[in-house]
Amino acid sequence: MNMVPEISVILPVYKAEQYLPQCIESLLMQAFVDFELLLIDDGSPDRCGEICDRYALGDKRVRVFHQQNKGVSAARNLGLQYAEGRYIAFVDSDDWVSPDYLLHLYEALPGEGVGLVMGGALKCGADSSIIGKIQLPDKLLEGNPVEGFAEYGLDRFGFSCSKLYNAELIHKNNLSFDCNVHCMEDLIFMIDYILLSDYIRLCNFMDYNYRIAYSAETLSSRMNTYSDEYNIFSAYRSRMERFEDVCCLSDELTRYLRHSVSLVFQRVLLSLHANCYPFRQRISCLEDLLSKEKEWIEERFMPDYKADCIAKYLLCHMGGGFFDCWISLLRFLRFKKSFGVH
Repeated sequence: MNMVPEISVILPVYKAEQYLPQCIESLLMQAFVDFELLLIDDGSPDRCGEICDRYALGDKRVRVFHQQNKGVSAARNLGLQYAEGRYIAFVDSDDWVSPDYLLHLYEALPGEGVGLVMGGALKCGADSSIIGKIQLPDKLLEGNPVEGFAEYGLDRFGFSCSKLYNAELIHKNNLSFDCNVHCMEDLIFMIDYILLSDYIRLCNFMDYNYRIAYSAETLSSRMNTYSDEYNIFSAYRSRMERFEDVCCLSDELTRYLRHSVSLVFQRVLLSLHANCYPFRQRISCLEDLLSKEKEWIEERFMPDYKADCIAKYLLCHMGGGFFDCWISLLRFLRFKKSFGVH
């Protein structure tokens, strides 16, 4: 291996003792050998730290960093700080990869420019059985990759894994994962990166095994606090608006981006009932929301259902109390065609 590795693989580790050895061993068996593996023990309370140290003693490509629990974004940022490779790949500690994972990502790099290589993944259960696929077309998006992001709906592929990033672009532009965002942080980081890229290379291989049963279902069903969901919405909206600023999108693609922001905004509204906030606290949050976002809600919030269009009107023109009563009624009736049912 060269003194400077071609690829740095960053692996955040937290409460994955059961799956961590399989994950690490799948990386150490890569056909592409010119890489380093950075294991970031994010204060895991189980034996993960010991497991990481053991593998570091047995393979010089492995480096271990221990920190107090700060979350996956902080763990990835620590990895970015110490990564020495020309390219960056991410893996999650409960997943595993095929022997050709790094080789296929590396071989897919175009000859010129700086950008992002994206592969697909296999969805797996807790027992490692395959239960689905995440597959991309084989396509090189050049010139204005932002348009390709919208056209191919790449916001649906916002996970950080099964991708190859250029380290120089990341360090030169001080890109990092937002530690104030506790959902969609992978997607937001990817968007920041794509906005600076010359290309997006889509690949149809699926060398990444994504253990859905262990993490993804739990995360996708989790509803954060109102303030956390609002931070996610604000971060995501700012990136989508930058997309509109940097390229001339068709009306259809503009609508797609704005609708995706609306879906994230709905989580802000849902968080008030999903977290069982008392009535007065819900009203206080809605008043806060209107003071910050009333203009955006009126002009750009795009509800899908008639019941939600009524909710939007009540929120903007009648106030938080009327809106809250309407959502409470829809939830009581278990009205299916509404974001108010959760």
